[in-house]
Amino acid sequence: MNVKELDVQIQKERDHMSELYAQIKECEKREERLLVERKAAEVSEKEAFIDKWFRDNFGIQNQKEARMRSVFLVFDEYGKFVKTVTTGYGEAFPYVGPIKDEDTLEHWLSKNKLYAHRASSFCDRNPDWYKKTFKDQLENLGWTFCKNGKLKATKW
Repeated sequence: MNVKELDVQIQKERDHMSELYAQIKECEKREERLLVERKAAEVSEKEAFIDKWFRDNFGIQNQKEARMRSVFLVFDEYGKFVKTVTTGYGEAFPYVGPIKDEDTLEHWLSKNKLYAHRASSFCDRNPDWYKKTFKDQLENLGWTFCKNGKLKATKW
């Protein structure tokens, strides 16, 4: 091959490389869009997983309900779930406290030797957290249990 033919061949290779670089750029853009879409799907799936966990375990429709309403999860002295209680106007307990008022949640809990924690504290946790026992979750939220499994102190 002579110089002119080699120059033509070199230009063809450069043109081909330019096409490949353009294709790579397009692939990178598609990958970026897919990564953004994946992140959104991951968040959505996590929300759906936690919402299902709330429904299955406490009868609360979703995290939004747990956050928006004054919902409490009631446990016995061993960290076993007893029931879900909502406070506010039109509910069984219009107020959370004080303990001396008989129509309050605090009074009812004390009278029945039960304990409660706000449902909103159970929102937006790592998915592995939801695989733990209620007792382990409560310990993570600041509750303390004796070696025999009985409640020593709560935080709510």
